[in-house]
Amino acid sequence: MRKILNLEVIKIFEMLFSLLVAISVFALVLNVNGYNNLFLVPLSYLILCLCFRKVYSNKSFAVISLHIMAFIKYVLTPLIIVLNKDYYSGVLTGGQPTAESLEKSIYFMIYEMVIVFLFMEFYDLFGKKLKISKYRNEATRFNVAYTILFTIGLVLLIVFKDYLLPKALTKKSVQNTQFAFSGAVNILYTNFKILLFLLDLQHCFNKYKHTNKFKYIILSGLVMLIYLILQFSTSRWEMLLPAIIYMYLCFFHFRKRFKIVAVGISIVLVVALIYITLFKFSWIFQKEGSGLNTVFSVLTQQFQEYFSGPRPVAQGFETIDKYDDNIDIETLFNDYVGTIPFVSHYINQQDRINIYYNWHLKGVGQTATQIMPIISIGYAYFTEFGAGILLCIYLAISMRIGQKESQTTNTFYKYIDCFTILVLNMSIYFNTQIVFGFLVNISIPAIVFLYFNNRVTWKKTYKKI
Repeated sequence: MRKILNLEVIKIFEMLFSLLVAISVFALVLNVNGYNNLFLVPLSYLILCLCFRKVYSNKSFAVISLHIMAFIKYVLTPLIIVLNKDYYSGVLTGGQPTAESLEKSIYFMIYEMVIVFLFMEFYDLFGKKLKISKYRNEATRFNVAYTILFTIGLVLLIVFKDYLLPKALTKKSVQNTQFAFSGAVNILYTNFKILLFLLDLQHCFNKYKHTNKFKYIILSGLVMLIYLILQFSTSRWEMLLPAIIYMYLCFFHFRKRFKIVAVGISIVLVVALIYITLFKFSWIFQKEGSGLNTVFSVLTQQFQEYFSGPRPVAQGFETIDKYDDNIDIETLFNDYVGTIPFVSHYINQQDRINIYYNWHLKGVGQTATQIMPIISIGYAYFTEFGAGILLCIYLAISMRIGQKESQTTNTFYKYIDCFTILVLNMSIYFNTQIVFGFLVNISIPAIVFLYFNNRVTWKKTYKKI
């Protein structure tokens, strides 16, 4: 009964908040550069929440994470836009889309939103004829594949220490210089870190299960902290995603003491994210009269770019109009193949949709630092009627993996499942290349490793624990 009441409270709160945001945006939005209909985004979100009931009753990681992401994009982002009066060019991106393109982008965001809610509502359809491997509910052991990866990882760490370790640990001024096969080295080292981290985490979970000793909670936290230190970089996602999944795993293994873990990791994560943010925007402090309030202002004015708001979507449409003769099926092929290490050297890196997007924003030949939203990319290849095709593919895979994750207890598989789900769901923020890059560099190699590690074993009989 208590869970039902909590669910109803969350549902009512979200709907009331969405309604208040829709009213606030309607009242505060300025009729500038096509933003006057922005209130339709949170209003549509509210209507969809009322229409789709399973969105709240479903407790799967895939649906809950997608729901939270949708709330940030379709409710919080419009509110931030009107509070900041962010109706012009981006703070760091430049380029102001026309009012016509901006109005069009608002309707396509609603189109995208409907797709998101449909997938959350019909999540159960992706579990039909689902078969779960027996290894998903057994402890992962240190077998042949693990030994090989562990050895390779140690060798790479010794040889490429200055390249692989965070700058703060190496105290080197130059880092991440590209070299031959650097992509392959990154993939191997990244998976070495993940799988070593998961082996230690699995040990902590199993020991706690059998002893119920608090020290294993502390030990798991230290393991997480060391992993986050090794992940330390200017990319906040590289720290945020592992921390979210760690807390999700802790919820299942340390239920009664979960709040302690959540508070501890949250404090560490907030401190780390603040440090990274201040480092990335250190240039702001060099300006006279600048301070933390300026950093906060710059960050909130990047909501549209971080969460693919109406401005980048509109700029995506304008990119398509501008480079229509250049964008074809070969560009789509390059978008994906250009993300694969080694193979990427043999494709035309200049014929990728994100390159054209950045050329539109910053000028031909400029470095590609901004990402074109997935709904705009779908529009480029499949016209307005098929603009959601790429998003549908990613979300369909996410929901399918979500069905497997919900029936999995193995720490390794559960972590990789959750990571993949988060990345696929974040396609509503990212572009096709970033999502595919995460899959190629982390998810797919990890699954391949687990497959061989489970099936190629040392000739030894294990005693049942």
